[in-house]
Amino acid sequence: MKAKTLNKHFSKPIIAYFLLINLMVHVCMSSATTTDVVNKPVKEELINYVKDEKVFDVKITLPLLKIHGINISDIKDGVISESLLHIAAKGNNPEIIRLLLPHFNDPNLLDNAAQTPLLSAIRSNKGENVKELLKNRRVVAFNNQGNTQNIYPIHYAASLLFAPIVKVLAAKMKDISQATLNNKNTILHLAVLDNSDIIGDLPEKVEKNPKALQEFLKEVLDMKRINPALKNKNGETFLDMIKKGNTYNSEINKFQDLFNQAVEEYKKKSASELKRYRIKLFSAIVVSVGVMIWVLLDLIIPKDKSNGSLENQEKK
Repeated sequence: MKAKTLNKHFSKPIIAYFLLINLMVHVCMSSATTTDVVNKPVKEELINYVKDEKVFDVKITLPLLKIHGINISDIKDGVISESLLHIAAKGNNPEIIRLLLPHFNDPNLLDNAAQTPLLSAIRSNKGENVKELLKNRRVVAFNNQGNTQNIYPIHYAASLLFAPIVKVLAAKMKDISQATLNNKNTILHLAVLDNSDIIGDLPEKVEKNPKALQEFLKEVLDMKRINPALKNKNGETFLDMIKKGNTYNSEINKFQDLFNQAVEEYKKKSASELKRYRIKLFSAIVVSVGVMIWVLLDLIIPKDKSNGSLENQEKK
């Protein structure tokens, strides 16, 4: 009888025991008392779990801290007071971001460097993290976060020549030709400029040279969502800015060809869209006029039901 009882007891899934043991370890770490769970060492443990991308440990620790009234979004790290979401945004595992987002009332919070988690992901060139953040409707791809220069995340990505991230952000925006407030520079202008006032020092492995700029411009212009002939406050196109500087002069002919081709393709696309719009408008007008005529005829020509009933009676 005892043997049967033991077998029945130990037939439960073994994973349940591992979860229980792990839970006990986290509760008991730093001290045997429950109060110590909310102490600084445990918060530091969570910061390290996020940095080391330990998904399981993050998953277990988050609810423990929440139970004890700890606001996850208040946990900060480093000189610039990065939140856990900022740290995860710079990492390589979008799953960590997925776990953290429900614990943040404001996923657009700023660190001491005035950067949101989205900007941290952009600066780190983490396209998958950008996508993960933008899945959450509270994360805004087009908000300038109160920046007085009207700098949007897409401007930031363009300044770093991160074309794939520009395309991800563009998919969330109706108009990607929005310009900065101070000098009306678009993403095309910002790709040419130094932009140290926007992005500070360039991150490692980011270099602005003729080849990198050509690849960026080609990829962005291929979207055909921004007019390459747009001018900034000084009346300059991005090509004018290239000609004016010394950085890209060695490849000026290639940039000129790229510009000319992009202008022609954009004109064709605009003409095609205008034609489609006119066809739709004409079709809508035809349908509306047809309906109006039908209604008017129905009102003008009365149906004499009494005459029809008399004729039927005579036939009978």
